[in-house]
Amino acid sequence: GVLRYMDARDGATANLFTFCVAGSGTGKEAMNQAISKIHRVAGLAPATHGSIKSEQEITRNLVRHQAALYVIDEVGHLLSKIANAQKRGGAAYLEATIGVLMSAYSKANSFMLLTGDVKETVKAELLKEISQITRKLDDGANAYLERRMDSLQHQVDSIDHGLERPFVSMIGYTTPVMFDALVDFEGATNGFFGRSVVFNERDTAPPTKANFRAPAMPESMAATIRVIATGGEYDTTENGRVEYLGERAEIPTDAQADAMLEAARIWYDEQAMLHRDGTGLEALYLRAYELLSKVSLILAIPERIRTAEHVRWAFALVRRDVEEKMRLVTANDRDKDAPIEAMRARIANTCSGSDGVTAGVLYNKLRPRKKEDVDKVVAGMIAAGILERLEIKNAGNGKQTVRYRYVEDG
Repeated sequence: GVLRYMDARDGATANLFTFCVAGSGTGKEAMNQAISKIHRVAGLAPATHGSIKSEQEITRNLVRHQAALYVIDEVGHLLSKIANAQKRGGAAYLEATIGVLMSAYSKANSFMLLTGDVKETVKAELLKEISQITRKLDDGANAYLERRMDSLQHQVDSIDHGLERPFVSMIGYTTPVMFDALVDFEGATNGFFGRSVVFNERDTAPPTKANFRAPAMPESMAATIRVIATGGEYDTTENGRVEYLGERAEIPTDAQADAMLEAARIWYDEQAMLHRDGTGLEALYLRAYELLSKVSLILAIPERIRTAEHVRWAFALVRRDVEEKMRLVTANDRDKDAPIEAMRARIANTCSGSDGVTAGVLYNKLRPRKKEDVDKVVAGMIAAGILERLEIKNAGNGKQTVRYRYVEDG
């Protein structure tokens, strides 16, 4: 999470909800550790959390620090618990948790209102800490405590407006089996998934790297991360509050990138209208522009200007993201009333990796569908140009392996 930057064109901030989906044993833990290391180097460790328990905990985290940065291993278990509780009708506190996260996510450049009880509790805690610091300052000047006092007094003065510029970001790791089953129509249009970017590793058995050992982060990279994340503008000393309440550094957009963003906005609106009368998933396209703004902003931060290359890369990522979500919803929600359409969607998503997958992988992913039914749908998709059949020589034994790969639209 980067608190200090904002998109000068659209006002987007650099917080994201992100899901990383990969099979067990494929390296999610290494990714998790790398992300945590980046947070530590950036001085954001005090505001980084490994789980989400309740609505009240989220609010407390945002009082302690302006940022609440969630790095959640096996996030699928948390979301599955929420989904199961909702089905049983006893998920009021869980629904509130999701609601607070989504509300805070969109308030990174404004104020997040608090309920009366929560506001009074927060104000009492702030005043208690101010009183404690005042007593300590009676013993002599202390620059750190004085900065902390200023921060606390600012919070007290602004609490009636809510929490000022809360910055909530999340990255969660889970498996395809767990994640794919959770993306339904409701979640895609109203929940986490519609607001998130999903990175889905389709290869569930990648080759192990011989004698691989993760290298230490070079000091030059660590220094760059510190400058990007903090700019030296907010205090991250021990027990300090992670915050940045100064003027946001606005990232400008060059003329070519500006024209591309406007063309993308028009295209997303057109797609939303088409899906409003068709799939009902227009919300995915209505939210796509925000994701495009955020991803291209994040890419532009190191160079301090957004260019066509940033927009082009972000557009390709977001377009693939939206299309995969749509196919996932179709695969889950149309299984009974349109089983062939659901099978096509699941096959397309399974085969969307750059190397494609074998028939065996497809049979496993589409269980309990019969192999012959899968073969018929695959043959139809090949005839329609949706899939392509590849013959790839195995690097180890030299044998030809047949794989199927999804053909991306233009």
